[in-house]
Amino acid sequence: MQPDTQAPEEEQVDEQLAEDSTAENQPDEVLLQWQVQDTAPEHKSTLWYVVLGLIAAIIIVIAIFTQTWFVIPLGILVPWALSLYTNRGIGDHNYELATFHASVDGKIHAYTNFKSFFVVTTGKLTTFELVPAKRFGQLVTLHANDAEAEDVSDILTSVLPETEPQGYVGESFFNRLKF
Repeated sequence: MQPDTQAPEEEQVDEQLAEDSTAENQPDEVLLQWQVQDTAPEHKSTLWYVVLGLIAAIIIVIAIFTQTWFVIPLGILVPWALSLYTNRGIGDHNYELATFHASVDGKIHAYTNFKSFFVVTTGKLTTFELVPAKRFGQLVTLHANDAEAEDVSDILTSVLPETEPQGYVGESFFNRLKF
């Protein structure tokens, strides 16, 4: 027969489980809400579109000569998409930081899906990038004006470690195109 009393180690585990389950049942309190307007995209000159068209034409001609047919639609669609992107309008985005999640335009992202964040300051906006915990997870971007940037940084630092920004392969190319 086993005694009805638990060992001290089992009591500690049970108390820890009880604390964890109460943390899950706590309401998700909103800590900070703000709204940021997109910056107006820089107007591209006619020369920019001419160069983009020439690059696309060269890629299409090379694809025809090398008979790589799948590149031809890309040579048409990529410049078209880039021109649409550069002519996009200004929009407002709503951000929210809560106890257990960050929300961008109503889409909730739990902090447990991220391993860290980093900060990039460009012009008027401070950008907070939440780095996904999974290898191919979604990178979430939070933009903040100077008024909210310090509060956002304090809240994110309390739930995630801050890391240095890590560049990617096409970063210098896109910076030169001024996207």
